[in-house]
Amino acid sequence: MAELRVQRLPLSTRAEAEHEKARFEEALGKTRTELLDLASRLGDLIEGRQLIDAHILLVDDPILKRDVHRRISEGMLNAEYAVSQVLSEVIERFESMKDPYTRERSADVRDVGRRIINQLVGAEKEALMKLDMPVVIVARELDPSVTAGLRKDQVLGSSTIWLCASCETCITRCPNEVDIARMMDVLRQMALESGKGAKEKSVLAFHEAFLSSIKSGGRLNEPMMMVNYKLKSGDLFSDMALGLDMFTKGKLSIFAPKTKDVASVRKIFEKTR
Repeated sequence: MAELRVQRLPLSTRAEAEHEKARFEEALGKTRTELLDLASRLGDLIEGRQLIDAHILLVDDPILKRDVHRRISEGMLNAEYAVSQVLSEVIERFESMKDPYTRERSADVRDVGRRIINQLVGAEKEALMKLDMPVVIVARELDPSVTAGLRKDQVLGSSTIWLCASCETCITRCPNEVDIARMMDVLRQMALESGKGAKEKSVLAFHEAFLSSIKSGGRLNEPMMMVNYKLKSGDLFSDMALGLDMFTKGKLSIFAPKTKDVASVRKIFEKTR
């Protein structure tokens, strides 16, 4: 597993190999306990519990144990490196499969592998749901079990739900056809209704300015929307030169056509309040 860059430590004696096998078994037990603890904290989040149950099955997989034991014995390798090698091969097999749903399961194998190796190298990470203070998470991606373990207030208080551009690329790639962009919209609304507010204030200001323009005329009036956005965000001058350049080139029009039946548009807004 290249992401972890586990060091290879050759063994000298059979006794050392047996010791590494014992370390591996102990790490499996600790990983299983860690996952059970995480599952108990998920409450009635059924999807999250199903994910953790699948990860526990991976930890208990007899083929995984057999292959790691064999790699330790035959290759005279330390446990963490043996785990890394065995699971890297499993991940490669998953990623080469044609079925997109099956291919995405490589993320679960990688997630479990990281947990086992963290136990072996003594780098156990504190679960995010246990944190009681604001934190900034910097990561290329979050493992599935880490994401499932986030508390509701952590999700609603995150920047991610506001930075989603709703480009819908994720929808086209999701093997389960989950409408993630719509989920982000729902989470943003939940954040506002819960009192969490918007982590990214400028995004909320743009969102409100956009909807206000549609409600007013039934169609988007770009200049008025930008004026509204600038007033809401307080960022008055950062794009002024660009805006003037677009106006002089005819890319922006002061007057925008209105929808004939503006009243019907406003009724839609009233029904969805």
